[in-house]
Amino acid sequence: VGVSETLSDELSISLRTVFVLTEVEYKRGFMRSLTDEKVLNLISSFYAMSESTSQAGWTDIFSSVSKCFSSGTGSLSFFSPSDKHFDMFVGTIEPQFLDEYNSYYHAVSPVRNQLLKLNAGGRLNRAEHCPDSVFEKTEIYQKHFKRQDVFHYEHRVLFQDKDKKAGISFSRPKKMSNFGTSDQRL
Repeated sequence: VGVSETLSDELSISLRTVFVLTEVEYKRGFMRSLTDEKVLNLISSFYAMSESTSQAGWTDIFSSVSKCFSSGTGSLSFFSPSDKHFDMFVGTIEPQFLDEYNSYYHAVSPVRNQLLKLNAGGRLNRAEHCPDSVFEKTEIYQKHFKRQDVFHYEHRVLFQDKDKKAGISFSRPKKMSNFGTSDQRL
């Protein structure tokens, strides 16, 4: 998916903000499972990449961030509120999986309304809006997310303009814990 320079510039600014916050949280004692060297390398890589629209470079950055959160499937994506459609910029989501989500599962998602209401800086954690015991029985989990080993889901809107919202999403399988307080502070 191509990205306009304006969206790319705004995404760069928003992601730089996320990484500054990551650095602050790290210094406060959160995310201490990461070494100083790893945090500095990640932040340096991010700043070096922030002026680029290279798919490969952004894929590497997303992969590194994803590993920090012990994430499975996830993405940096753009969401169009008018047509309620996600376009992946970079990520680990299979295109067919995203197509199925856009064409059917988004409409039946138990967190759809909360996702649609998110604005820049907003976050959604699936378990906060749909308890595990309820989610396990839903069609979206049984027929869609379960195939990709997606159980815990965290999404943050990084920026928005009149036509698009850019966000970052992470997921974890059921056998792992949900995203915790230090993860959610970002």
